[in-house]
Amino acid sequence: NDSLDFTKIEAGKLELEPFPISLPDVVEGVAETLMPNVAKKALGLKVFIDPAIPSWLLADQVRIRQVLFNLLGNAVKFTTTTEDRKGVVTLIAERQPGGSDGMIPVRFRISDTGIGMTEKALQSLFTPFTQAERSTTRRFGGTGLGLSICKNLTDLMGGKITVESTYGQGSTFIVDLLVPVAEKAAAHPDETDLDGVNVLLAIPDPDLRRFARAYAENRSATVGVADDLDSLPERLVNGKEAGAPIDVVVFGSDWPREQVDLALRRLRLNADLEGLRFVLMVKDRKEALGISQHDLVAVESNPLRRSGFVRALGIASGRESPELDYSEESLTADAPDAPTEDDAAARGQLILVAEDNPTNRDVIKRQLNKLGYAVEMAEDGRLGLEAWKSGRYALILADCHMPNMDGYEMTEAIRAEEHQRGAGERTPIIAVTANALQGESEKCLATGMDDYLSKPLEMEKLKAALRKWMPGAPPSKGVAAVAPQAAPPAPSGLRIIDPAIVDTTYLRETFGDDEELIHSILGEFVAPTREIAQELLAAYDAGDVKLVGALGHKLKSSSRSVGAHALADLCEKLEHAGGAGDWEDVQRLYADLPGAVTRVLDHLEGKDGGSSPAGGGAGAPDETIIDTSYLRETFGDDEAMIVEILKDFIVPTQEIADEIRVAFEAGDVKGCGAIGHKLKSSSRSIGAHALADLCEKIEHAGVNGNWEDVQRLYAVLPVEVDRVITHIRDL
Repeated sequence: NDSLDFTKIEAGKLELEPFPISLPDVVEGVAETLMPNVAKKALGLKVFIDPAIPSWLLADQVRIRQVLFNLLGNAVKFTTTTEDRKGVVTLIAERQPGGSDGMIPVRFRISDTGIGMTEKALQSLFTPFTQAERSTTRRFGGTGLGLSICKNLTDLMGGKITVESTYGQGSTFIVDLLVPVAEKAAAHPDETDLDGVNVLLAIPDPDLRRFARAYAENRSATVGVADDLDSLPERLVNGKEAGAPIDVVVFGSDWPREQVDLALRRLRLNADLEGLRFVLMVKDRKEALGISQHDLVAVESNPLRRSGFVRALGIASGRESPELDYSEESLTADAPDAPTEDDAAARGQLILVAEDNPTNRDVIKRQLNKLGYAVEMAEDGRLGLEAWKSGRYALILADCHMPNMDGYEMTEAIRAEEHQRGAGERTPIIAVTANALQGESEKCLATGMDDYLSKPLEMEKLKAALRKWMPGAPPSKGVAAVAPQAAPPAPSGLRIIDPAIVDTTYLRETFGDDEELIHSILGEFVAPTREIAQELLAAYDAGDVKLVGALGHKLKSSSRSVGAHALADLCEKLEHAGGAGDWEDVQRLYADLPGAVTRVLDHLEGKDGGSSPAGGGAGAPDETIIDTSYLRETFGDDEAMIVEILKDFIVPTQEIADEIRVAFEAGDVKGCGAIGHKLKSSSRSIGAHALADLCEKIEHAGVNGNWEDVQRLYAVLPVEVDRVITHIRDL
């Protein structure tokens, strides 16, 4: 292709074909194409697209991509990582000063820390069939045409290409173009609005820090910088006391993971920082998919993609919701203490719930029935608005993030119509959402909502909100009869007995005698460990010695952090054997792994001779499959109701599983991600956390267009779905 293009250029027959293009898509697409080579050589890749560049430009996408691909490809080719220095390549697109009449100057800077060039080599660099040194073709391959074509294409586009290089240290190529702004720019949809969101960047890499700051400030966020992790708690508390609380802390990927984990634990334990959320940069996409925490969003930083980072900030701050478009039949069941809908409407006590998730609808309805209230359901904001117009409802509970019309839009429409009627009518609207962030309640109030509750709904808070906002007297039956529930057991109920299996010394040194927190940390170790063990089995069966070593490292790290030292030691040996490509040693060590994993997990779950933490006697749900702590906290010891809620989960789950199977067989990676989200949400509501975690990873892989990860994760999904459904049927 280079030869053909060079021939056309020489003959003056190569013509440009300008069309409206999205420069971020072009630049990040080039980087994505070269990522396998970057990963193979263990290089760092930094990409930055100046937000000041308009969303759409009028240019020949093929030729711009060709120039950038040649230059970035050369940077990757001629750069290596050694024990002493990590190789780094950088692609930056920045708007330059000046420009007029709809034309803007754009500078592309492609730099590397590679072999560099001598002054003599630079003199003939853009000459066809010439490379910097005679040995270059032998060592690295290539025709010597790429740079010549880059220069000719740049000239053809009316631009200029220059180079700076130091032998042995690296090179920087600069391409300057004057590019028209496309008329389509005005119609390009805006990205997430972060106005009013306070972000603190704890990113040690100065380039990544600069990129992240530019992206966040472009979306109107207020950005600060932290130089270390130790002072974070004091700085955050001081900011809150000064009236400028931080909403999101961003951790860079260059911090040692152990330091980040410790910082996260300290911040989460600080009662003064409730509602704080986090974005964690990680260098590996698979590592990002492996992180699933309610208050943290992981984003890949090698390279850091503008859209991905802005979306992460949006999700963390509650400005962008992962809620996706779907609708199911409402899953409802009347409780005996609740009046009929018509009776409640006649007494001015009927509640409308606008919620798009069927399992959430089921749980919320049962909660309201248990409190003695009758309820009707709407599956999105648009249906909620139409239902409200009937005049039947005394109060509305509205999810903030729904398809067709979200809770904010529905509220604004209701308030506008109430204003037009001018009769002083005002239906109380209580927001219900998973985004329990600082500033989120203010947003709800600003759109006309009256109060705010976070999911999953706590019975006492729900009861208090209804008593506060429900017009007239409380319901005649149900509410007064509901006694406060007994305090639930410790979140995990994990036993800590044998230090030969799990030594909690480090956890106790860090968190003191906070048994509940230590139990929680150990509980969070269980599900990811099972998944890593499954991945190790698949890698071992496939004979992938390197992957076995990499997964051994992953399990070693998490095992060490909770004090499972015997398991960590075995994983460390497995890691070294895999890294050395010693298959015989891997086979010997792997033979002991399943037993070691089982020993630790059984010990944590009380299956090695101690009492089971699940309790409940025969027929109770297995907490390793379904954690019913939230349902029990909400509905007490009403086993019949809990089992009914769980059984109501079966049919929608089978339907969703069929949907994701069809999408998978069609190769629809985005569809798999969207349906994965749907199943994640309902699974989380009933406490099927292992299934929910798996679905969340499928969701992230689908959103990122990573078909390889979707295939790997989907292979486990039918088994996990069947495990949950079979367990529910056996209750």
